[in-house]
Amino acid sequence: MGLFAWCNMSNSPFSDFRTYLLSFQVSAGTTTDASTGNFGDDTSFDAVELRCTLKASSDPRVVRLVGADATAVALSGRCVEPMAIPPNLRPGLTSTLVINEVTGVFTLGPTWPSPLAEVDEALGQRIVGTWKAGG
Repeated sequence: MGLFAWCNMSNSPFSDFRTYLLSFQVSAGTTTDASTGNFGDDTSFDAVELRCTLKASSDPRVVRLVGADATAVALSGRCVEPMAIPPNLRPGLTSTLVINEVTGVFTLGPTWPSPLAEVDEALGQRIVGTWKAGG
């Protein structure tokens, strides 16, 4: 294989993985109700951004994690920046995501660290979720 073919991403095994920027709205913290003393979510939100590679997945393990919804596409990939999912991002949070010029909603699935920490450090933590057109 020539150098050009090696450098050409369309011939790369990673060409199906595209990099996307996800922006999640996360509660800024908790507040205490002065009259009751109960804790509750702050009404203000912080944007938390996560750049990651994503591609459609029909892997039964991924589909089982995110649920079998005929109207949603299961996606999997790896975190790029930061290399791990921030601790304040929880499963179920959503972000607008445009795929092939179609706007939809990405819903973050369950997260877990790799049993080999070196894998996450080198490649980025695995990320899974679903995408639905529209939203």
